[in-house]
Amino acid sequence: MDDLDALFRAGLGKARKRQRNSNDDNPVAAFVREQRVLQGMTQAELAERSSVPLATLRSIEQGKPTMRMDTLNKILGFFNHQVGVIHKHPRENV
Repeated sequence: MDDLDALFRAGLGKARKRQRNSNDDNPVAAFVREQRVLQGMTQAELAERSSVPLATLRSIEQGKPTMRMDTLNKILGFFNHQVGVIHKHPRENV
């Protein structure tokens, strides 16, 4: 295997890992994409209907780790959901 082939394979592996982890690690991204697909909508259609830029919606679906709550709530509101506070049990030995 030559160096170019090795670089290509390494890059392809990283791209696959990023694609696999983007929604696996981000339940919000997975939820938005799943709901959009269930509604039979394209990203462009959801972006327009929720008044969010298409690039923003794409980055959310790709698992962007940070996002504005108001923007996310515009998208989630389309599916009758919103960002909220979830009670977590206190950790022992904190």
